[in-house]
Amino acid sequence: MNKKSIMWQYILEEPKVLTRVMESEKIRQYAVKIGKKLDSIYFVAHGSSYNAAVAVSDFMMKYSGIRAYVYTPANFMYNT
Repeated sequence: MNKKSIMWQYILEEPKVLTRVMESEKIRQYAVKIGKKLDSIYFVAHGSSYNAAVAVSDFMMKYSGIRAYVYTPANFMYNT
């Protein structure tokens, strides 16, 4: 049996899902709302989640007006 990992399906869906989320007016409103309460936001992720965090960090900075940082777990633990 040569079953293909579902991970490939998730990877292929990621650009479409991220685009839909970032075009959502509710998400934009939420970003503006949290921008009034926070100075910065840290995303800690790896693999395809890291790639998603990199894409979302620019969106967050644009709409929330706060600094956004993206780290791998090890980088976050040892360098922040």
